[in-house]
Amino acid sequence: MIKTKTTFKENLETLYNSLEQKQREPGLGCYYCLKENLENKEEIQRFIELLHNEESPNDWRYDIIHSILESLINNYDVNNEDEAQEHIACISDSLVNVYNYGLAKWLCEDVSRGYFEDLPSLGEDDTSIYGIIMKRQYEEIYTMASKIVDYCS
Repeated sequence: MIKTKTTFKENLETLYNSLEQKQREPGLGCYYCLKENLENKEEIQRFIELLHNEESPNDWRYDIIHSILESLINNYDVNNEDEAQEHIACISDSLVNVYNYGLAKWLCEDVSRGYFEDLPSLGEDDTSIYGIIMKRQYEEIYTMASKIVDYCS
């Protein structure tokens, strides 16, 4: 992203506006992808690949990227890196799947998702495998949000 004479918020908006939603065949839902005619497509594409954390391109990552950007721009109206950092924990928490089926499906989509970067301490309320998967998904979303904030700074 060209950052000369652009603000943090403009960089967020550029990244947000680089994504578009497309329709699959009828009944198969929608997905997000990069727009074709972007000015900085190669650079943005490299960054999106970095956000995939060595996974193949997938709908979950693109959906989360879009949701993080949408929350930072529309829900929290952040103007700088410090304001964004204040909200990424809350945004990440709100994007974690709360349904057992969704968590199990997320874990099965890529086996590398089963490994923590930093193993969290497990409390008494973490007796369910689904609670542990939620912590892992939170870690993944939080890492993506942090990278987005850093990139746009």
